Amino acid sequence: MNVNLSTQALAWPTQWAKGKSSNAAQRQDIFMEYWWPDYPDPYSWFSNLLETESPPYYNLSYYSNASMDRMINQVEPLAATDKSAAAQLYRNMQVAVIQQVPLVSLYNDNYQYAMLSGISGFTVNPAYPNVVFVHDLKP
Repeated sequence: MNVNLSTQALAWPTQWAKGKSSNAAQRQDIFMEYWWPDYPDPYSWFSNLLETESPPYYNLSYYSNASMDRMINQVEPLAATDKSAAAQLYRNMQVAVIQQVPLVSLYNDNYQYAMLSGISGFTVNPAYPNVVFVHDLKP
């Protein structure tokens, strides 16, 4: 397999402009992004990184799939009315991403928490994974 790879170190504004260029020949082939929890479920990850955009803004894999777009548009209202159905739809969306490979996840942060066994009331808030809300803790 012959693969030629050319890398460039670019300032963020230059890299961002290339990624969002309306001229496909100006875009890069590989774009590395870091996504952090900014919403209490995966909605913003799917909508920003995988929903069809023309011209591209955050979807810098340039992925376009009508089925995924429909699922993205269904899941947020569903999360407000039927959490288990929304969780199943998110699973289906994740399976589609794994099978179609429009992007590759290089790693996933695994947050770990140590506490005494007699403490209760601890819950993980996905929007604040490094924050312990101590007012909910009980001895």
